[in-house]
Amino acid sequence: MNPKDFETLSTERLVSLFAEICTAQYEAELDLDTRRLNRLFDQMMQVVQELKRRPGDGRSALSVLYTHKNIQVRLKAAIHTLAVHGTQARRVLAQSAREGCHPDGLSAIWRCAWDAQGVGGGVLRTGLKLSSAIASSAKPLQSVKAFDTAWSSSMCKLR
Repeated sequence: MNPKDFETLSTERLVSLFAEICTAQYEAELDLDTRRLNRLFDQMMQVVQELKRRPGDGRSALSVLYTHKNIQVRLKAAIHTLAVHGTQARRVLAQSAREGCHPDGLSAIWRCAWDAQGVGGGVLRTGLKLSSAIASSAKPLQSVKAFDTAWSSSMCKLR
């Protein structure tokens, strides 16, 4: 779709389209279809930009997807509503991080970890026992090893 086409769609239709795109992303990830995944990402970003452009920041409408049956839809909705529904979005990200067994499970954990380094007030609330080095490190690259270690031990405890 052309970005101009999005202008004519209702907010409800854009939210529905966002969910369709994210579901297709999930399938493309499982199929390891990078080309399709990249195309879908671009489409998703066009939808998000159109919602953001709307009065009152229409991204708020994506919050209805926090309970969607597809984990990819919930995760992407949370990521794209962090600026408008921070607390609720972080809860969804934390739940996705706890579920962990899907293509974007690690993405949710990383998002929580990066959020913990500033935006979220320095508290990582994923329910996983991650190293405090992630939450307190001023240099993200130094915390990668600590994160990997904590991630591995947490995943072992979850299984």
